[in-house]
Amino acid sequence: MVEKQPEPKLGEMLLGLDSAASTPQTHAGREAERVLRQDRHRITVAAIVAGALWLVAAALVFFLLYAFYHEVVLPQIRSLEAGTYRRAGPPTNEDAVKKARHDVEVIRKVVIILSAALASVTAAALTTIVLIVMVRQATLRQISSSLRAVVEHLNRTVNQRSVG
Repeated sequence: MVEKQPEPKLGEMLLGLDSAASTPQTHAGREAERVLRQDRHRITVAAIVAGALWLVAAALVFFLLYAFYHEVVLPQIRSLEAGTYRRAGPPTNEDAVKKARHDVEVIRKVVIILSAALASVTAAALTTIVLIVMVRQATLRQISSSLRAVVEHLNRTVNQRSVG
């Protein structure tokens, strides 16, 4: 009866891999480091773009609220306080025509700003989805590269023990 040599414990092998992985000498280790660097850069860029788009969208919405208040609500409040407020109706004099034109211009600007805010929110949402997909893919690539490094290290360890 041939006695089997005790097989090395997987935990010990993996602990040995940690020290070997810190200095990637193998092809799999170098590949893992390259993948990590590349994915880290892509994800950083996508995160910055998504964050910037969300900030632009929020700024546009706040600007829209600010402009609406100062261009529409505040003049109405002032005219109420001064006693010159007039209900909406057909303009009867030059001041009323001027006010109606001003109101139409304000509404036009509000629609433009609102459209830009909606476009920014849509772009930010799509960029966020792309970022989530990129992170998922990067995680899978990193796991795959790490597993290749573990397999390579285990094969090397087994080969060394069988030779030795």
